[in-house]
Amino acid sequence: MRKFSKLLFPFFVLALFSACGSGSPTTENDDVGDLFGALLPTTEQMALFPKGLGPWASLDATPVPTATPTSVLLSNTPPIGQQGTCSGCKQGQGSPGSCVSWSAAYGLGSYTAGITQGWDLGDQDHLVSAAYLYAWVLNKEGKTCPVGTMDPDYLNFLVSSGAPSAATVAYQANCDYLGGINLGTLSDPDFEIGSWSFVSPQNRDLIRSYLAAGHAVAFAGHLYQGFGLLEGPDVYYGSGPFEVNPTTKKLVGHGMMLIGYDDSIGDPSKGLGAYRIQNSFGTNWGDGGYLWMSYGTFESSILSAYIAEPLAGPISGVADLISGAPQAPPGRVTRAYQFLENGADAVRVSLVFRHQFDDAVELREISVSDPSGKTARHDYRVWHRNGYTHLQRHDGKQFLPGSYQLHFEVGLQDGSSTTYDGEVAVPSVSGSPLPASAFVSGILGGNGQNARIE
Repeated sequence: MRKFSKLLFPFFVLALFSACGSGSPTTENDDVGDLFGALLPTTEQMALFPKGLGPWASLDATPVPTATPTSVLLSNTPPIGQQGTCSGCKQGQGSPGSCVSWSAAYGLGSYTAGITQGWDLGDQDHLVSAAYLYAWVLNKEGKTCPVGTMDPDYLNFLVSSGAPSAATVAYQANCDYLGGINLGTLSDPDFEIGSWSFVSPQNRDLIRSYLAAGHAVAFAGHLYQGFGLLEGPDVYYGSGPFEVNPTTKKLVGHGMMLIGYDDSIGDPSKGLGAYRIQNSFGTNWGDGGYLWMSYGTFESSILSAYIAEPLAGPISGVADLISGAPQAPPGRVTRAYQFLENGADAVRVSLVFRHQFDDAVELREISVSDPSGKTARHDYRVWHRNGYTHLQRHDGKQFLPGSYQLHFEVGLQDGSSTTYDGEVAVPSVSGSPLPASAFVSGILGGNGQNARIE
């Protein structure tokens, strides 16, 4: 594989309950101690995450509504037998707090890069190094192993830099080993992803649609007591209290990955339907390292979930994005359109701008001016190569057709800041009777929060 130098961007051994982290939206994040792996985002942090609309928004072609199948199981997922294996571990991976690196970097990162590269993920050269990225994130945040981390750090790194492979930086379940990893190891750009988005774990239809379209889903949340002792193929229905760190008395957090679902399995009296989960506790846990978790259990315990868009090759744009910084990578809008969905609560109309940059940029603020001259602004803190930003309205109207002005405030890989500007035509929703209107209050930005209308 090609090697290439780029600016690098930005454990307690698992015992009986095999927990891997701590944190909670209702308690102070406890970022010291042995039982940490998944720090869970606060409301303020989630307000800066890009929100996924659905797999249709990842297309550069006209979306075609299709029925979601009743069951899906992704293939060519990263080998579970290689996750955290260590000599002398009686149960589980013996991981020093690295579960998010396994789910977001090794899991979601390897799977997404495999789509772009057409790789067989049975090869160590085709797998992201969980060890390297965990060590890098700890160093970035000034933390010392064992301690918990959060998914966006890993996903932003993959967008901006790729990663070293598992063959280049192997894993050992040992904090001393992780502390000795050379953070100057070159990242392989073949592991770069295009972008990532947050999806609500409670939005079952949305998550199922992503899985059905071939997206794996990394996630993090709490664990019901006894989770680490699970064995066998039965659907898991969790209940009772969540696990807590016995030292800090704070809720445990853990990161894993969804690789499928089945609407028909389980106990009808408890609710049919379950997600297929790939864990990092080793092959002696669950069903050979996997688990069927009921939809209800997932939705009652999981707080954050993430999907990734594969890195795309350059495509022709409908409008160039102009930057005044000579070092800024070229960018373009590849598509601009409106999309109407009839949701359970109301009609939703999304105004979608797909764009692509020749190298990663950090999106910070997006401003969109409609044909009437009104402007909607929203904030991000996310690295981006190809993907989309959007606005969404739920008031039963569509956006005005016509010319839209786009303004991006971004950070570059050399640490500087710049802007991009462009103009693009947006048509009306084809065949829709919805009236069109200018921007009004209540329009959501791509971060899921109300846009600032000016």
